[in-house]
Amino acid sequence: HALYQQALTLAQQIGYQRCTGLTYRSLGHLMRHQDQLDAAQQHYVAALAGARQANFTGYALEASAGLAVVALLQGDQTAAQQWVDEVLAVIDEEALSQAEEPLRIYYDCYRVLQITNAAQALAAILHAHTKLHQQAEKITDLAIRQSFLHKVPIHHKIITAFDKR
Repeated sequence: HALYQQALTLAQQIGYQRCTGLTYRSLGHLMRHQDQLDAAQQHYVAALAGARQANFTGYALEASAGLAVVALLQGDQTAAQQWVDEVLAVIDEEALSQAEEPLRIYYDCYRVLQITNAAQALAAILHAHTKLHQQAEKITDLAIRQSFLHKVPIHHKIITAFDKR
């Protein structure tokens, strides 16, 4: 947490918007995983505002998907669905190519949609699984490919969710 705060301070001092947004997003993820949902929400909101200001659509999608999960974890299914609807309305290949973790966007939406819209949830996890395997097919070394699929936490979650569908 302290290192993220240092990175954020430095990025803000030098005016590096991309790094500022990524750090806010990363702090959002960290706070979410530590069940500090109010702090996660604040960081995602800051990441979203910066992404929109700088026209970084991919980063905005990541922050919005994070906000959807936070809303769900806070028990606000309506807000969670609204965030997912916002993501699904603008998600496309160009926006995803701008995201640092495009598969996390799909997985976060999937988590919300499991509760709010089963049909859309299935479509989200199918799409994430397909994208994941398209990326994996580019890795020629089988051991590295297996590591990519199963040892990267978000990839493992996607495979597990896909297998349970």
